Order: sequence, then structure tokens, then C-alpha cells
Amino acid sequence: MDKARMLGIEKAASDILKNNEIVKPFVNVFQIARDAGLSIEYRKMPQEDKDVSGFFDPSTSTIYVNVENSIARQTFTIAHELGHFFLKHQPNEYGLLRRNNTYTGLKEQKEKEADYFAANLLMPEEMIRNEIRLYPFLQSSPELLASKFGVSTMAMEYRLLNLKLLSR
Repeated sequence: MDKARMLGIEKAASDILKNNEIVKPFVNVFQIARDAGLSIEYRKMPQEDKDVSGFFDPSTSTIYVNVENSIARQTFTIAHELGHFFLKHQPNEYGLLRRNNTYTGLKEQKEKEADYFAANLLMPEEMIRNEIRLYPFLQSSPELLASKFGVSTMAMEYRLLNLKLLSR
């Protein structure tokens, strides 16, 4: 993904936060979806799709979420699907935007963009930096920071690494 596209995605996420007057964690993606006119439905995925976290059906304005995933995973899934919606991604031949590509194991560009949008929506750089300024011990505790933001520790560690706030 090129720098210009990344900046555009960061701005899109930032604009949503501003429009919803969200200035500190937790980012309520459930309310953002409702305010955008989207429904959220929880489903047990069929056995052959049990690794699917969720998908967006633009024809019904519905985000489907795997009920068997953790709350943190569900939150990220909703943020990811909001990325498809706000970035105006086009659905596949079945009219859906699925969360992963189980056939090739490769992520399409629009999936990478939706992931990047979700990270910027749920864990905005300025919010993370502000929390670390207020509570310096959080920088060395991705688990506590993740809890504060309502995301998984893995998602927070990945975000901190990308922001160069954590070294490995």
C-alpha cells in the first residue's frame, strides 16, 4: 500500500472519530455501525468457514460476525468491515466482502486496507501516544493497553510495532 493511500485511510478513520466525538478509548464500533445505518448480526459460521471472522453484505447493509470469536476479535472484525463500508470497497462475485481468503492464503489489497482502517479506528496513534504520556508504564505493557482499547494483545502489539513504540 502506498503512502498516499495509507494517509487517506488514516484520514477516513480520523474523520469518523471526530464526527462521533471520540477522543479517548474505547472506540465504540457498534455505535459507529448503527449510526452509519448498518446492522450487526452474530452467526455461528458453518464448519467449512469456521475460520471466517466475519463479512459485510452491502446489499443488506449488514455486518456478519462470528459469534464464537472473542469480544476483542469481534470488535476488530466490525472495525474491519466498517473499513470496507467507509472505503467503498466493491464486493466479490457473490456480493460479499469476506474477511479472509481461505483459498490462496493471500490477502487482497482491499483486505489489507480494511485491516489498516480498523487499526487506525480502534487504536489511533494520537490516542495511544496520549495514553502512554498519561500512564508511561503502559508502553511496556501491551496487555494493559490492549485492555484499555478493547482489542487483543496481539492487535495492540502489532500496532505498537508499526508505530515504532515497541521493539522486538
